Amino acid sequence: MALAIGPTGLTIDTADEILADLVATAEASFGASIQAANGNSVIGQLLSGQAQELLLLQEGLDGVYQSGYLDGASGVGLDRLAENVGLT
Repeated sequence: MALAIGPTGLTIDTADEILADLVATAEASFGASIQAANGNSVIGQLLSGQAQELLLLQEGLDGVYQSGYLDGASGVGLDRLAENVGLT
């Protein structure tokens, strides 16, 4: 997975990238014969659902990351951030 914090900030994966990583891991562990890339197979359907959940998790992490900056924060988070930097 490419979820990382680098010089440009937090980078999250797309759903397709997450699914590709999950398929590659499953096939490396159990062999290509499990048909993990086949969206109609049971394992393919499970991995697709897991990829969607991991995407939601990454998007949530991005929200937390962005809330640490004045231009990304909102609501109570923005109020608290403003207090931390001496703004009222």
